Amino acid sequence: MKRYILLASVFILISCKLTAQNIYKNSIEGCDTSRFALESKTPTATINNKEFVKIIADAIPKNKRNSIKGVLKLQIIVYTNGGCCLLSYENNTNVSDDEIDIKNLKNSIETKLEWNNKEENVAVLAEFYFKNKKIVFKRFGIHGDLGWHELKE
Repeated sequence: MKRYILLASVFILISCKLTAQNIYKNSIEGCDTSRFALESKTPTATINNKEFVKIIADAIPKNKRNSIKGVLKLQIIVYTNGGCCLLSYENNTNVSDDEIDIKNLKNSIETKLEWNNKEENVAVLAEFYFKNKKIVFKRFGIHGDLGWHELKE
């Protein structure tokens, strides 16, 4: 089983490198991707999770906030100066990319989020689960022994 996880992790990492370092299928231009790592066993970049969820929720148009269901996945590059950039996303919700207004979401992420990250530029893999007018937030990392796994603070 460990061998399967290790092989899957290597395949994911190679695939990411071949697809311009995007984890999710929809890429967005404008990020400095010259050098960054993926979070591994624990979160490298920190933020107030409640504030993070609020900024994401507020970026979604009000007329869609109460009816959205599904998962929105974001790959955010967090720089050592605390700034960030939305690099890729996957929208598995009942609301289209246009209805979510991805450009506004990107702008909110890049102008309103303040991260604490002093070690190295890192890709944060964040997933927002929308159900019954509530949002559940999860972060993920990739590690050779653990594979793709949820990060706990």
